[in-house]
Amino acid sequence: MQERHPKGCRLFTEESVPGGHSTQGAIGRSVVYTRNIGQAVPSRQQVLPCVAFKTAPSEQIRGVSWAIIPMTDPPTPEPVSPNPTTVIVLLSQARLSTYPGADDASRLANYAKNARLSEALFPVLQHLEICLRNRWETVFVMRFGDAWYNDATLDRLLDDYGQEELRKAKKKLRDRKRPLSSGAVVAENTFGFWTSLFGRRYEKTLWVPNARNLLPHAMPTDRNIHNIRVDLEMIRKLRNRLAHHEPILLRSTLWDDYETALKWLNWIAPEVREWLKTSGVDRFPEVYEANKP
Repeated sequence: MQERHPKGCRLFTEESVPGGHSTQGAIGRSVVYTRNIGQAVPSRQQVLPCVAFKTAPSEQIRGVSWAIIPMTDPPTPEPVSPNPTTVIVLLSQARLSTYPGADDASRLANYAKNARLSEALFPVLQHLEICLRNRWETVFVMRFGDAWYNDATLDRLLDDYGQEELRKAKKKLRDRKRPLSSGAVVAENTFGFWTSLFGRRYEKTLWVPNARNLLPHAMPTDRNIHNIRVDLEMIRKLRNRLAHHEPILLRSTLWDDYETALKWLNWIAPEVREWLKTSGVDRFPEVYEANKP
């Protein structure tokens, strides 16, 4: 948004600062002038509120005192050399100590392998979670209606954990002033909520009546609820390890875990599994071969 400004300068408010850098301050808005029209803001400092620039000249514009910060060409950043010693200090010795290696250099190399494996494994788990929760949404809409998340019958059916997780999901949406909808509530709920619905409490009420809808491409022999719970517990814990940046490098079952996740995608959405492969999103096989210990 442009306003009246000193001659030869352009005013950027926090909504229009190139690069999106802005900081709210005492005056309530962030602003910067540049004498080169269209020039990108070179650093975060120059979009701080004027209260941070007490020596800068200012001008009253629409009753607000703005700092006038003359800008020059942005400095050329110096190249950064990835010094291993510095990297180790920044990552912390305590963190690297959980990785194998005779010295810091070898532990850092294994840390890098772990990062590559985690990155490559995540897409399969991510899309499995998305497809699984979407199957539950289909079941809930069919049984409880489009506003299933407000249905009293479902609320009574859920245990304390399920009720609390659903309540928290709706509260997060309200706090962000987002309208409640089936899709929004589905996306806001945790993976733990969705996997908990396969628990013993719901075996007769949710699992048995909806097994075919939840796992439409699974064979009847695949729908053994005990084996399903074992699989989902493993997948949930593995997903959380990735989300919390915990080591998976020495996990002896890592390849089998990957294949279990693919099996579940085949049961729920085989087209998604094939798309992950053909699109190059799922790169785990080649990354695993190059980085396995």
